[in-house]
Amino acid sequence: NFLIVSRKRRKVNTNLKTPPKGSAEFIVEKIDDLQNIIIPHFSNYPVFCAKLHAFKLFSQIVSALNTKDNRTIEGRIEILKMALSMNITTNRSKDRKELLFSLLGVSETKDIEFIENTIANITSPITDNNIAGIIDGDGSFYISFNKNGSIKTGFSITGDKDSKPLLEGIQAKFKGIGSIKEGSKNELVYTITGLNQIIDTLIPFIDKNPLFSERALHFYKFKTVSLILSGEQPLTLENKLKIVELAYDMNKQGKRRSLSKTDYINLIRNASKIN
Repeated sequence: NFLIVSRKRRKVNTNLKTPPKGSAEFIVEKIDDLQNIIIPHFSNYPVFCAKLHAFKLFSQIVSALNTKDNRTIEGRIEILKMALSMNITTNRSKDRKELLFSLLGVSETKDIEFIENTIANITSPITDNNIAGIIDGDGSFYISFNKNGSIKTGFSITGDKDSKPLLEGIQAKFKGIGSIKEGSKNELVYTITGLNQIIDTLIPFIDKNPLFSERALHFYKFKTVSLILSGEQPLTLENKLKIVELAYDMNKQGKRRSLSKTDYINLIRNASKIN
């Protein structure tokens, strides 16, 4: 993420958010490092769509800070406008924006025009490395344990609505499999649920373009379960229990499951006796 953190001594105490337990953040804050290392890196290895919009604004802000163009009130207001135009879908609340402008002496914000994202197309090739990085950051491997005892695997990449060209480009790289639909929030979700598509296209791609984050472990479990499912239908009780032990707690330590791991094991054992 390209972030601009606002701080006002004695008036506002705004710090980078502490990462959730069990996660880690790599943060670069020094202007020289941003100017000489981070910005050149993303110029050579571009991001896409909404993130490219945010990166361009971020680069302008860093340049202004580096050349001390933020000394005047007008300069600071312009920097704030650019900062608030980044990452629109996950940005600060209206009250927060008004507070930040008020610190610069701006009491009326309704006429302030923010900078819209006009990047509508992909102008750089989407490489396999790009896709692997996007999966590491925004992808999700999941295993559905249904109350009827059936087990299914699925994969998704979630992005904001401005990322539609990127998701379509990834879908094209994956031979057109899967679907792109609106999610529950202001977002788009590219989903692959067909077992044959997972086995024939998705798994071979990731095998050739390995992941490095926690999702590498998720992928290992996802791949293992998908291969079991493709090799045996219907599943034996033994393999169902094997899958539960391997993957029931995979995402969010299983906190979103409607049944506990123990309850689900009892459910499939009882269903096996009936059948």
